[in-house]
Amino acid sequence: MDPKFLEELQKLKEEKNASQEKIDLGQFAIPDFDDVEVPDDDLGAKTEAEIAGGTIKFERVTPDTKPQTPPSPGGRRGKNPTRPVIDEKTRKRRAKTRKTILISLSSSLAVIGILLVVFFGVRNANMKNYTYPYLGMGIAIDNGENQYSFFGNLKEITQYGTIGQVEAIAEFKNGNCVKETAYTPEGDVKYYYSHEYDGKTRILSSYYEDGQMVTSVKYTESENGTIQAETTYYLEEARVETAILTLTEAGDVALAEYYSGTLLTHKKKYDGTLVTEETAYKEDGATVLSRITYEYNAKKQLLTRTEYDANNAIQGRTSNQYNEKNLLTKTIYYDGNAEIIEYETFNYDLNNNPIKQVKYTGDGTMKYQILKVFNDKGRVTKETSLKTDGSIDYCYGYDYDKDGYVSKSIVYNTENAVLVDRYTLYTRNKIGSVTRSDTYNSSNVLIEKTSFNEFGFATSSSKFNDNGILILEQKTKYDGKQRINQREETIFDDRGSKLSYLNEQLNEKGLVTVRIIENVTEATYEQFLFVYHNDGWKLQETLFDKSGKTICDKIFDQEQNVLSESLFEDGKQITYNEYTYDTKGQILLKTSLDIATGTHRKYHHTYDEKNILVSVLETDFSDVPLRLDMLNEKGLVSIRTNYDEIGEEKDYYRYEYDEMDRVIVSEYYMPDGSLIEKTVYYYRENGEYDYTVYDQFGLVIEDTRFPELNSDLEDDKPTADDEDQENS
Repeated sequence: MDPKFLEELQKLKEEKNASQEKIDLGQFAIPDFDDVEVPDDDLGAKTEAEIAGGTIKFERVTPDTKPQTPPSPGGRRGKNPTRPVIDEKTRKRRAKTRKTILISLSSSLAVIGILLVVFFGVRNANMKNYTYPYLGMGIAIDNGENQYSFFGNLKEITQYGTIGQVEAIAEFKNGNCVKETAYTPEGDVKYYYSHEYDGKTRILSSYYEDGQMVTSVKYTESENGTIQAETTYYLEEARVETAILTLTEAGDVALAEYYSGTLLTHKKKYDGTLVTEETAYKEDGATVLSRITYEYNAKKQLLTRTEYDANNAIQGRTSNQYNEKNLLTKTIYYDGNAEIIEYETFNYDLNNNPIKQVKYTGDGTMKYQILKVFNDKGRVTKETSLKTDGSIDYCYGYDYDKDGYVSKSIVYNTENAVLVDRYTLYTRNKIGSVTRSDTYNSSNVLIEKTSFNEFGFATSSSKFNDNGILILEQKTKYDGKQRINQREETIFDDRGSKLSYLNEQLNEKGLVTVRIIENVTEATYEQFLFVYHNDGWKLQETLFDKSGKTICDKIFDQEQNVLSESLFEDGKQITYNEYTYDTKGQILLKTSLDIATGTHRKYHHTYDEKNILVSVLETDFSDVPLRLDMLNEKGLVSIRTNYDEIGEEKDYYRYEYDEMDRVIVSEYYMPDGSLIEKTVYYYRENGEYDYTVYDQFGLVIEDTRFPELNSDLEDDKPTADDEDQENS
């Protein structure tokens, strides 16, 4: 209603109350405008005759010339207050105003009602309008707690464990699941999936561990309505596997077939649940097949899981038993002959909390048991694992905050489950995600602290020794899709002095593009630059010194064999090497060029029947022999033969080693096999050594252990005159 109209109406009311005086028109008085309805026709327009024909006839009255005294008022207000004369035009205007206000108010209420209906309709529709396809890639949370935006758009689904901790979170955008994260009981990220869409159709999924991409799947819809999924395994030299997914009308996977090349490696059939799973793989050139079947009860609880070989013979079976409350009470594991290998039993309290789990061998001998204590809200407060002899394997404890999240986790002493070895305190944000964890030892000294970003990924971590001195510091940065793009690691000694430093930068595929390694103890500093092929394999690796000058540059093939290698000194290239490999990836030939002298060398490699390198022959570019190294089973030179400029054998050396691969005997021979000199080495604990040199007759000619004797040995050597005397 218009505020100005209300003010005007209030003013008229006050005027009316202030002058409630009726005008005497014979026996009639003009009624108050609030009491009667004003007619539309104008009385003043009618003639006297027309009025006289009615029931009322007004006579003209001549007023007295003497002014009349108004009556005395009675009480607070007069008994006969006068009322103002209101003309017809004013009455009509006021009536029209009231009507307009009523219409406006009714319209406003109607619009508000329509808007509320539309809002809740849209919000309800939004709450149901989201897709969560599994497609063989993801967690697929089915028992979580939903969070919505103001307009009903789904933001998150959170799944909680039996102790109230967050097990997994699925994040949504525009109705699509864009990320699924799995957590440890301590709140750490175990792994996560990221998903990308074209509208409502999933086109890409990626799986990460420790922030590094492990696999990615690209989805393409075929003409017959099936989905083709191409999976790339980045940690296995970019191996590619293809899958064909057949969907139901509801969009769920009914059949999934996985191929490695042309080989059908896996096949999974679904009927609401996984029904069968077939596997094929190569072994000694032959294709080996296996099959697994699953059976469920009416509540979709797994009853049996049976494994078959290629001949349909049972290789093993797992059977589950449930009580009248549909709680798992026993799991039995059978071998191919239906003999029990081992089994587990489960016990519950009156609130259906699993308080005891015991595992036995086939003959009934206990292997271990897990005991749990729950609070009145069904959350685990203590978990203990006991070995066969009853000793403690581990013992954990948990405290919770008012929202049911783990606020403290405790590791108890395995000798005495009452004593605390260490404990961790957790700081969380408004939605319950861990933002920081602090771990203390039994003396309440901080030994580890970790900070997490809003997505649950560690951004910094520090470890301390039991005296609180920093010994390890790690920092991690992520891009907009929560992929690691930089990480640092610094290691300190027990006094807090820096020992080493590592800095790595990664691309969107999780591959290291820059690596910096500093070893403070050895005073070394190396910088690596990596370049990758579009398919993800390393193409080039360049090593720089601290000033940025190139030290080494390598080019690789798809099998990650070094094709070429350039060596630099003070930023200038001094050597260029090329490599040739056999079908097994073993070096057959290394060709080396000395840039300064233009000298070419070839190194021919030979292997035995076990593919172990046994010899390396060095030749010139015309294949004239220069040196031949025969290697032992550890790859150490056992015999080295030297050749002259025409390729004739000149001499050779024979070496013996200790268990630490240090030379302990070196013998020098002529081509005819005659011993010229022999050296024996003696090592000290600090790595330094002494040696004794013998001549061809076994006489000592030098011994560093007794330097005072070396001068006498030098004097005893025959002179040229002695040789002439002997010859004569």
